[in-house]
Amino acid sequence: MRSKIFGRYLGAFVLALVLGLVSTPAFAQVIVPSGTITKASSQLVFWYDDVEDDDSQLEDRETFIQITNTGLEPVNIHVQIFASGCADFRDEDSCPTSVGVILCVEHDFNDFLTGRDTHVYEMDDLFRNDPAAVAAGTDFVGIDLNNTKGFVVITPIDAPGTRNAIAFQNLFGHSLIINQDFDSEDFVTAYRIRAMGRDAVSLSTGNVVADGTVLNGEANGYVVVQPKLLSFNWQDIPGGPEFSDLVSITFSDNYFGPFGYVAVPGTATWTPLFFDEDENPISCTKTDHDCFSDIGLAQEVESADTLLGDRLLCPAIDKEGFGWVKMAVSGLTGTESTFGAIGYMFDPRFGSGRLDEFFGGANWMVAE
Repeated sequence: MRSKIFGRYLGAFVLALVLGLVSTPAFAQVIVPSGTITKASSQLVFWYDDVEDDDSQLEDRETFIQITNTGLEPVNIHVQIFASGCADFRDEDSCPTSVGVILCVEHDFNDFLTGRDTHVYEMDDLFRNDPAAVAAGTDFVGIDLNNTKGFVVITPIDAPGTRNAIAFQNLFGHSLIINQDFDSEDFVTAYRIRAMGRDAVSLSTGNVVADGTVLNGEANGYVVVQPKLLSFNWQDIPGGPEFSDLVSITFSDNYFGPFGYVAVPGTATWTPLFFDEDENPISCTKTDHDCFSDIGLAQEVESADTLLGDRLLCPAIDKEGFGWVKMAVSGLTGTESTFGAIGYMFDPRFGSGRLDEFFGGANWMVAE
């Protein structure tokens, strides 16, 4: 009798344990296909390019990023910059080919925005906005980003000492990437692209949480941006030189870093398929991307300026015309967010050869 009773209790215990393990709630992430560029949010992602190199197509780039606090309350912010890692990535003495370009070297600093404040960071000459730092003469950041490119993540935090990420749905901004002729310093063209925003939400309801809420990745956190597809249009202008930037940005969230929240470099894979004007599909090269990459599109729309030479997404495309590209996105972990941007530059006078007559623009890819 005792053995039967013991068996019953043991079976009930095992069943309860199994049910308990199955029903224990996991801290699921709120996954969305895209961030936001149409409203203020709680974290901003910027593309920047400060490469000065006479081997590139446009020779000289300079970036300004602007951040704005639309709210009445002030906020502390943590600025993380993920940059290419060689002083001059085309100089073999500085960046040996055996090593290659070290991507996503992190630089960071804290700053402060008052209510209704806005500030512009010149990426090759960084100064803090914090009034206390300005008054003390310590506003110069001192990070050398000359001849680098990458991305910037700006996160609102509770305090400089703890750096816990907080909800603060009052931030928006943009990057201004200027292309110049290095020798003449003539203005060529510019990419003006809005910062990509991420909302701070409840991980149980998906609703935006109140400003000031500490984000821990368990009860509350940032939406995780994981598109299944990224797409963009393509058009070749007959006779005129054209250049492109296909930018990939990927990072994950660490809410419990040694100094509070930090964005951490990630990786993503693109599997692209090109459709021409007659809807004919053309397979392109599957490409793996570190946390940041910038490649060209095709032979007729080559790289404007890449980190690792003239790498192309669709080298098989060698004809003029128009079409579009659809890319399956894979290789992401549960907390990695990824974004794609596309920039074009072209000569509207069909090959005059004058760099100061180029036009162009950039935007984020369509996400599904």
